[in-house]
Amino acid sequence: MMSTPRPTDPACGCSQGLAVATPRAITNRPGLPALDARVGDHASLRQTLIARLTLCHAENNALAGLTTRAPGDFTLGLLDAWASAGDVLAFYQERIANESYLGTATERLSVQELARLIDYRLRPGVAASACLAFTLEDPPGTPRRVAPTADTLGSVQYNAAQMGVPQRTRLEAGLKVQSVPGPGQSAQVFETIEPIDASPAWNALKPRLTARQTVAAGGTELRLEGLATGLKKGDALLIPPAALGAAGGELTLCRIGALQLDDYHRSTRVSLGPRQNAGSPPASLAASVPAPGASALQFVGRATPCADFHAATQAQGIAPLDVLDNLRACRAPAPRVMALRSRAAIFGHNAPRYDALPSAQRFAEYAPSATSSASLSTLVYQIKAGGFSGRAASWVDGKLDAYPGEPAGSTQLYLDAVYPNVTAGSWITLVDGNKARSYAVVEAIEISKSDFTLSARITRLTLASAAGLGDFGIRSTAVYCESEAIPLARQPIDTPLEGDSIELDGLVDGLQVGQKIALCGEIDTERGVTACEIAEIAAAEHDLADATHLEAFTRLRLKGALARRYVRSTVSINANVALATHGESVANFGAAGETLGSGDATQAFQRFTLAQAPLTHVSAATGSGTRSTLQVRVQGLLWAEVPSLYGHGPDERVYVTRQSDDGKTSVIFGDGINGARLPTGSANVSASYRKGLGSAGRVAAHQLTQLLSRPLGLKAVTNPLAADGGGDPQGLEQARRNAPLAILTLGRIVSLQDYEDFAAAFAGIGQAAAVAQQGGVFITVAGADGVQPAEGSLLLGSLRDAILAAGDPLVPLAIKPYAKRLFRVGARVASTPDARRAEVLAAVEAALRAAFAFERRRFGQPVHAAEVVAVIQQVPGVEACALDTLHIVAAGPTALIEAETPGVVHAHLPAAAAAGGKAAELLLLDPAPIPLGAL
Repeated sequence: MMSTPRPTDPACGCSQGLAVATPRAITNRPGLPALDARVGDHASLRQTLIARLTLCHAENNALAGLTTRAPGDFTLGLLDAWASAGDVLAFYQERIANESYLGTATERLSVQELARLIDYRLRPGVAASACLAFTLEDPPGTPRRVAPTADTLGSVQYNAAQMGVPQRTRLEAGLKVQSVPGPGQSAQVFETIEPIDASPAWNALKPRLTARQTVAAGGTELRLEGLATGLKKGDALLIPPAALGAAGGELTLCRIGALQLDDYHRSTRVSLGPRQNAGSPPASLAASVPAPGASALQFVGRATPCADFHAATQAQGIAPLDVLDNLRACRAPAPRVMALRSRAAIFGHNAPRYDALPSAQRFAEYAPSATSSASLSTLVYQIKAGGFSGRAASWVDGKLDAYPGEPAGSTQLYLDAVYPNVTAGSWITLVDGNKARSYAVVEAIEISKSDFTLSARITRLTLASAAGLGDFGIRSTAVYCESEAIPLARQPIDTPLEGDSIELDGLVDGLQVGQKIALCGEIDTERGVTACEIAEIAAAEHDLADATHLEAFTRLRLKGALARRYVRSTVSINANVALATHGESVANFGAAGETLGSGDATQAFQRFTLAQAPLTHVSAATGSGTRSTLQVRVQGLLWAEVPSLYGHGPDERVYVTRQSDDGKTSVIFGDGINGARLPTGSANVSASYRKGLGSAGRVAAHQLTQLLSRPLGLKAVTNPLAADGGGDPQGLEQARRNAPLAILTLGRIVSLQDYEDFAAAFAGIGQAAAVAQQGGVFITVAGADGVQPAEGSLLLGSLRDAILAAGDPLVPLAIKPYAKRLFRVGARVASTPDARRAEVLAAVEAALRAAFAFERRRFGQPVHAAEVVAVIQQVPGVEACALDTLHIVAAGPTALIEAETPGVVHAHLPAAAAAGGKAAELLLLDPAPIPLGAL
């Protein structure tokens, strides 16, 4: 009888080619995105089970007689079933292993619970913030303000408040404003988070555009008000001392050399010829200006802070606006120049010389006697004196003070013709060579005069004074007359508006330190381009230093210099600015909040879920960078939110919140040991909160224009700048990166790396880089998703406050948004024959944009040509490629800048240096289409 071969015998052949394949060795190198933790799969486990049948010891093997390996055998089917079970268990064992590590977990719950082990909570997202500029309307039917004079100041109040119209409107926090959605967007609601005082007078303040014009002693130009002055080249101008910036002095006579009309400023520029003094000005030139009242006079001649101004006026029981109006009423008018439109001469200037007269007129002549008779045979002649006999000494070759026929000291002047526009009260100027003198006309009469062999209809003037007439010859004197007063135009201030000081156009009441302003205007270096920025008032004062002319205006000092230079004439300033954040308050049936439910003292850890989602969190100076808007009240009492119930006593009214994957927020109360239980009651648990946050709130500038709340007098609203700081709930990649940072800093900032880690983990911040600079720390930050936060924004302010609270507040700290630097690539690509070229090119562009996206890049990281080529070559369907261009995209006339080093473009990264350095740069791919050609 033949023996039956055993499975272990080579003669059996039932397990040839099979070996034990499980458990396989598991090795994972560092940095892998996923762990390999499977001991085997179905095939390897089945192979191992079959091999084990063969390798069992013969003496203990009850299945030694099982030699079949047919797939249909029941035993082999059982092994296959266990291999399948082992495959399933191995798969989930691997998943559990991956979910047990922060770097490899793929489920949000896993990352969330792992982070909680180190006391880190995934950031719930943060609401965007924006500054809103409100426009108020003047109440209809409001009477015009009557400016009080010195006599009425303090006794009669002409302010609108007494007429039932408030000068300012209180805009409380919580005003709702909705955005106008663009294509593919939904409307977003913002609410103000601070109350402000607003005024219609602050809707559109203007910077000081003009100054009082003075003509310097050697100046060659002046500017007259208006375009239709009627002046022409060669006309004479009489300039009073006031126009020269002097309180006293002599008049100046000059001729017009040239004229130029300035349509933009509605004025006429006049070039002046040679000048000569024209004597002391008549008293009629001095403008009658009322003196300020005693209450206003105390502020004249100095600059007074607005706060001190208000305190002083209130202490005296006088309305501040009345003082300002009194100062405006007493302001000296603009200086005037006199245009002398006609040039006349003295009657007799063209008379013949006396010695040129016929002798009969100078001496005598024979004339028939009166006794002559026709009956006489001869005529009787007698000597008759000439008409101008004896006038040699009183002819017109003398001076005006000895005008023939006028007594000594006469103030009468005879012009050579009729000048109807020379009237009483006008001025004339006498010019004889280098001598000139001006006189006021008291009377102008049209008469007929015959003398000096001349007869004419002329104008006789009576002057206010005869002083100095002896300096002017009758024949040689020119009379400039027909005077017309033309006010000097105010001198335009054409310098750009820049720096940290703004002089406003006139006196503006009520501006306070810490008040925000929205400034918009045309950029000086980019004409036609309008920009806006938000600034904060550091000081405000009324400048009345020019006591002579009461040239009064309000000056603002800003907390920081303006970011740009603006064309002054285009600037408009709105001082009705309030900070708002994304999110809408939730209310139930008109109530102030939402009813969550009823408390039950028999339940531990009672839980309620908010009806609306997502719960709004705003940027705040906390370790996490956010603050919840949720307020929970139980039986009307406010309970406090805490990170954890552990450690809180049974009587402490606290709760915790938890967020689900779908964004809903649950409120969890204590169990009577860790935190108090809820008292039993009906609908005694309520919550007030706001809903809405994330990147959807980053609306564009001037998109928040719909008023949902409209208090009396509020007319319009806009956001001068785009909303910034908004961030979606923290993603897994960001959580993996930021969670360990909480352990590194432990809530305190000591080292330079702590500054960077703390800033990077702050809600709303996408990246951060810190360097030590002389005297402090310089941090460059980028917002979530690569947004560039605005300087002075709520996000950067909260980050700064949080860092100072967690670190040394005496260390100078500078935080700036990063500088985005774009680069552009161009390549030629050859696709494989089996691929659709259009799809390949689309995949290449998508791969490049993913590889050089914000999340993949770091501050100062360069871009190498080899890096670009490697990305392209890894795209399926690409056979070969050649990189043609690698450029920096720059602003200005030159759109592209060649790489400084061939094959690489660089980005700036601040180094340890002096304070005031440049922010770090981040290289990002230009959003313009990538040129991809054929290879």
